[in-house]
Amino acid sequence: INRIKAEKQYMQLYNDNNAPIHIFRLPGIYGPKRSVFDKLKQNEVLIIRKANHFFSRIHVQDIATAILKSIVKPSPGEIFNISDDYPCASEKVMRYACKITGIKGLKAIEFDDDSVSEMTRSFYRENKRVSNKKIKKYFNWKPSFRTYKEGLKNIYNFENKNLLSALK
Repeated sequence: INRIKAEKQYMQLYNDNNAPIHIFRLPGIYGPKRSVFDKLKQNEVLIIRKANHFFSRIHVQDIATAILKSIVKPSPGEIFNISDDYPCASEKVMRYACKITGIKGLKAIEFDDDSVSEMTRSFYRENKRVSNKKIKKYFNWKPSFRTYKEGLKNIYNFENKNLLSALK
């Protein structure tokens, strides 16, 4: 409700003053130091199963390239979803991160399990799958990390390279 109200206010600013307003809607943002790997490092791993639960994501680097494209080709008054090409369940993302790191034996519980917190339930109540077709077409943009797999591989390689450098 607050997001819609804010977007309407920004659009009113655009309409009344011809201000160069662009609205970019962002799904789950991830990148170095902000990914499932951080949860794995802190032992905050819990896989929650919920049938047909999808969530769009975007790597921070892809946000930057989309915004740069918009600077080159301004489009005041337009609203864009910046997301990757593969919305999916959080369980898939976590299992893939475990595969990359070699972590085994994660506990998985069902969404309706009594141990799931109310805050976690609120996240899983909605599907947040969005389309990126408009931004891809308008700016001839495509995400460098089309799915979470490419994004997580990039983060894993980046963080391991930095760790090795710090140890030298």
